Amino acid sequence: MVWDSDYFKRPRRRYISSRSYSWRAFALCLSNLSTADRINPDPAAASQVEVEGESGLVAEILRRAYASGDGETPEFLHLLIQHRDDCLLDLEEAVGDRLSDELQAQLADIASDLDELGLEPDLCAVARVATGGNELDLRSIAEYLSTKVDAKRYEDARQRDRLLAPFKTSIDTFVEKFDDRPLRGGGMVRSPRSRVRSFLEDYVIANGCLPTGPVRVKSESRSFSLDLGTIEFPDIVSPTSD
Repeated sequence: MVWDSDYFKRPRRRYISSRSYSWRAFALCLSNLSTADRINPDPAAASQVEVEGESGLVAEILRRAYASGDGETPEFLHLLIQHRDDCLLDLEEAVGDRLSDELQAQLADIASDLDELGLEPDLCAVARVATGGNELDLRSIAEYLSTKVDAKRYEDARQRDRLLAPFKTSIDTFVEKFDDRPLRGGGMVRSPRSRVRSFLEDYVIANGCLPTGPVRVKSESRSFSLDLGTIEFPDIVSPTSD
């Protein structure tokens, strides 16, 4: 059961839920609350939350889930929620039962690297590979994953270059007709030429050829959406290598 001790927003201390949940399901439920449904959605309010029935790192996960903010489960919480109890106990022995800002950021980076590498979110398993033993050292895990990510990105870039090479001249020629001045909108944003180039390169990677005929070109960027409308692409008889 989770309680909030913010007396100023409610006259009496009240529990969030008396429904039966596993702690994992309840943590996800709490972190998915919208801001409007929270008494105090400030992450700093985690220290004001009391947890009954759980202790240690699990209780800290529940506190952080309740005070996690805007209705999305933070990466570091999602990573921890997926772990077995025995692995969480090992982590608690290694780092304690409080999730500092620094520790949250470190866990978030590890979660991102695990996702990029397509690995199971299992810190204990990764630790055995990274350290050759059972010691759960987050720094060693982070360094091991960072090295693996760098190697993957390097190989992905080489593969991308190989796939694009036969189409490079055609792409360079076609994008010349588009304005190369950066757009303004919340800061300097990539130019239409750069956006069309990215669209063509991604199309080639996905399809092995350039588009032909009328095609809608629309950016799905989170930071700045851009709809260039329908563009008529010429027929490319065959790719050429540089």
